[in-house]
Amino acid sequence: MTKTTNSIGAGAMWLTFGNEALQAIHDCRWQIVCCVFMLIFDFWWAYSENRHHLKHAKTEEEKKKYEWRTSLAVRRTCVKFVDYLTFLLVGVVIGLAITEPYELADHVQTAAAGILIGCGCDAVSAWGHICTVHGWKFRPSDIWKFLKRFAVALVKKKSEDVGEALEETFDKEQNMED
Repeated sequence: MTKTTNSIGAGAMWLTFGNEALQAIHDCRWQIVCCVFMLIFDFWWAYSENRHHLKHAKTEEEKKKYEWRTSLAVRRTCVKFVDYLTFLLVGVVIGLAITEPYELADHVQTAAAGILIGCGCDAVSAWGHICTVHGWKFRPSDIWKFLKRFAVALVKKKSEDVGEALEETFDKEQNMED
């Protein structure tokens, strides 16, 4: 009897949490669509960069170095998608557990912050591919500087003091790197 009761209790618990998790994912469905588009965008430009390198390869050794392996590319893309979902779910959990009870942000907004991290990394990757294909110079530090300034501007819009503190932190970090 105890085993059946435990099974029913565990089943009810998983149904409740499972339903809540599905609802949270449903709330974030457009963010998942954004992730899929970002993955396709990065995959396309990675493939284009590979074709660019193959076209300009002079030796057989260079051509072999840039041989396209579809299974590896698909595997890496699938791992990126799992990473995106992880960022999304961590954002949802932080939202449900911390920011919603204190009325700072809802779980969809915190999930968006998590997805923004993944999309930002993928955007830097895609931009690197685009620059290589077009022969432009690419310095990831320039993108990070822009993103930091953008984050400061967004935070200052909400709270001037917090924005100033964030900007000061970024400036100290920059001075330490130099």
